[in-house]
Parts: sequence; structure tokens; C-alpha cells
Amino acid sequence: MGQRPSKLFDEEIMNNFTDLSCGQIQYICQQTNLIDKEVSRRHREFLKFIRDGRMTKEQLTEYLQNIWPNGNVLNFSDYLFDLW
Repeated sequence: MGQRPSKLFDEEIMNNFTDLSCGQIQYICQQTNLIDKEVSRRHREFLKFIRDGRMTKEQLTEYLQNIWPNGNVLNFSDYLFDLW
């Protein structure tokens, strides 16, 4: 008993928040021409830097622009933020 949630509870919330669904991975693959394994790899790399997976739309757009300097990532970041 206590006022703070258990570590297990926090980890469950974190995992649900940072996991990509199959539909999300499929959409990302269609929009980027990446294969699902590459999307998953990049997602894991992203979570190393942004552990809780939370960032502003502007931070995400900047992050994606560094990954795809010649790409138009604004629509993609809009899509990701519209999911939530």
C-alpha cells in the first residue's frame, strides 16, 4: 500500500504507450518504403533517446527531418500526432 503506483504498473503503461501496432507499422512502411523490421529497429533506436516516447510535434518533426533530410516529414508527423 502506498501512494505511488508499483513499478510493474508503470512498466505496463510504458510498454502500451511505446508499442507500435501492426496497423501503425504497416502505414509507416507504406509511407516510407521501409520494411517492417527496419521500422521496428528505428522505433527501438528512437526509444533509446526518448525513453517514454513523449515529445512535442515540433520535436518529432525535427527528429524525422534528421533521419530523412530530403523527405517531407510534416504529413507523417501530423499523422502520428493525430493517432493520439
